[in-house]
Amino acid sequence: MSSKKNTICPYCGRNIRKTDKFCPFCGKKVIGIEKNIKKKEQKSQEPATTVVKEPEPEKVPIKEEEIPENVLFQLELRSKIELIDSKLTEIRNQIEQLALKLTGDDTEGIEDEVKKLGEKINKLKEEKRSLESDLVDLPFEELQKKKADIESRIAKLQNAFSLGEVSESAYKRLREEYEEKTKYLENKFAQQKVKINIWVRNMRLERDKMIENLELLKARHIAGEYSDSEYEERREKLKNNISKLETNIKILNKYV
Repeated sequence: MSSKKNTICPYCGRNIRKTDKFCPFCGKKVIGIEKNIKKKEQKSQEPATTVVKEPEPEKVPIKEEEIPENVLFQLELRSKIELIDSKLTEIRNQIEQLALKLTGDDTEGIEDEVKKLGEKINKLKEEKRSLESDLVDLPFEELQKKKADIESRIAKLQNAFSLGEVSESAYKRLREEYEEKTKYLENKFAQQKVKINIWVRNMRLERDKMIENLELLKARHIAGEYSDSEYEERREKLKNNISKLETNIKILNKYV
């Protein structure tokens, strides 16, 4: 066979005609294979292009902002209200225990004690109402309420569409609008969660430091650096601050 009319089968390496559609030896399809081989040869002869990578942007450290004053104020209000609720529960339990004694023979002074406890309850309730009047939604609470409101609207819309009260086009358009708003609120809340996690971490560090100071204060008192009254005053102040931080951490942890 003339070499101009022949070619090599790329599969078995035998000489075949250029006009063969299939190799007569191995049976593989070879039509158009020569063109593909030439293309690969030309491509391999082309100079390799160097890909220049752009330098990665410098990572900017996240600024750990402090808790805003308005958030701190609202946390303090919630902390005080929670403390009042705890006291109210304790007093109510005391009244229940005293009420059991009223069924016995010796009830002297019990009614007066119950009355005094009742007055304490009224005073605490009044203090609680005063604190609640200053309560406003925290930024993340507001986002959660807005999201819950939109989810409620979607449920109503779905129900109305199922009953045939709204057209399919109106249903789809309004649902898409609500879902876009929900997605926006979720993104905003995710940003708030990042801040909350930072706040909680910093509060825990501050609390742990105070606990260490409490132990150090005890050691100083034992060593005679503080009198009993000074020690009790400083100890009570530290314990109250630790309690406030723990309450704030507990409140913020509800949102992460």
